[in-house]
Amino acid sequence: MVVGRIHPGNSTRKVDFIDVRCYYFSMTIIRYVEDVFIEFAHAVDLRQVSVQPQDIPAINSFQNVILTGKPLTRAQSSFVLKILTKYKIGSKMVGIDYHDSIDNPTWRHPFRVIDNSRSVSVEQDEDGGLQILMKFPYQIKEPFEKELPNLKSMWDSTLMSRVIKLKDANVIAIREFCEKYEFVLDQSFVDLCDSVEEIWNQEENFLPHSVVKNKFVTLINANEDAKEYFEINKTDSLEENMFLAKSMNFCLKLEEKNPTLIQKIATAHDNYFYTNDIKNVFEILKSLPTAKVAVLVDRTSETLNFVKNFVNFAENTNFPKNNIRVCFRLSAEEDKDLKFNQWIKENQMNGPVDSGRIYIFRHKPAKWLFAGKENVKIIVTNSLFTNTNMSISHWMDSHPCVIFVGEQKPAMRALSTKEKKIVNL
Repeated sequence: MVVGRIHPGNSTRKVDFIDVRCYYFSMTIIRYVEDVFIEFAHAVDLRQVSVQPQDIPAINSFQNVILTGKPLTRAQSSFVLKILTKYKIGSKMVGIDYHDSIDNPTWRHPFRVIDNSRSVSVEQDEDGGLQILMKFPYQIKEPFEKELPNLKSMWDSTLMSRVIKLKDANVIAIREFCEKYEFVLDQSFVDLCDSVEEIWNQEENFLPHSVVKNKFVTLINANEDAKEYFEINKTDSLEENMFLAKSMNFCLKLEEKNPTLIQKIATAHDNYFYTNDIKNVFEILKSLPTAKVAVLVDRTSETLNFVKNFVNFAENTNFPKNNIRVCFRLSAEEDKDLKFNQWIKENQMNGPVDSGRIYIFRHKPAKWLFAGKENVKIIVTNSLFTNTNMSISHWMDSHPCVIFVGEQKPAMRALSTKEKKIVNL
């Protein structure tokens, strides 16, 4: 109630101008919901108002948004009103009465409209290099990270875009993703894709690979050092030379409907292979008569059964058993009833390392294998998982040919969690 002064001698009740102005001001004060929420959140911080634990993250988040002066979205404003409504009685008990403000809410800022546009373009970075800008709403974030898991990108708050350096980008994979999710493709990005496809169509003019001509392996697009290395290390065997070229990353270009095991390995750009038949390992060794092999027996498997089964297959395929070296022994306690150590001796698999071709290890190889004396061309393992030893895992990842043997095909991941592709033999 506003009380004004009545002037004497006048039958009409009059109020001083200053009082009218104060009355008008008091009636037009607007209490914005954002201000109400900050007052409420402050009371929550001081533990004057009790709230449920699950509401605290949302209260803190909205408080930060409002304090930074950033407008709320329409959805956020609805959530704010729900929280204030939920705790209006508790707030009133500590002297914060805001029921009028939420019954007829007035907002300090217009609601922020979320940009749901999807676009991709190309521009130069500060160093003059090219970078790809991808702009998309939050709901595309999960499929982006799932379908392009190895793509390095950074969020640029100024450009409001994901920024990808061209050197880190698989341009065609990005285009396929953008087409799938209906992005607007800027002409700069379309031109980039066209350039990449043109290069791909002419890859034979510059990508290193190998071909077979007149039963000889020839390196294509090789520098002088690569040519010299190949000439020094090649043999009279076509299969060994195909394998040598593959190990140098000159994968074989071959149009065969029914490729041999060696041809499958030599043409593959991947280095992990799988077979459920140990006999295939010895078929490969027949084609590579000088190749040495490291066999890593998984420690979680039935080690002795695997070794004995492996040796039986060697005998059945006429592979010389005395070329196999079992490079581990059981302790006296382990071997008490198994007599495994004696079995190794009786089968002549304990001879000098230099005269062996196949070296069988339990889980990881001995250090002497990396001393440079034995050049292992193939790794064979019955493991279903990535080796837990980091150095062994890196060794396998970088080796030209790793063959997994077993009834079940492993689902391998590198230590970076990157999925490894395995080629079926």
